[in-house]
Amino acid sequence: MHSVIDLGHNLGLRVVAEGVETGAVLAHLSHRGCDLVQGYLLSRPVPLERLADWLATECTAERGAGRGASTAGPDARTAVPVTA
Repeated sequence: MHSVIDLGHNLGLRVVAEGVETGAVLAHLSHRGCDLVQGYLLSRPVPLERLADWLATECTAERGAGRGASTAGPDARTAVPVTA
């Protein structure tokens, strides 16, 4: 996993980990320098209308609080930043 993350960074890319389901995996990815995550840890898939509401409220509130990945994220298909 570390090699894939390094390869992406060496190519000037942001690295997204998909399928993150546990806090332990999130912590490992954060330690390894992964940029973004998505998966059921954040949220199960939701309707577009709910995603729009979440982006208008939760995402703004988390950025203001200086938080990164949330356990109440918008959608399993939406990536959020990884923080230690």
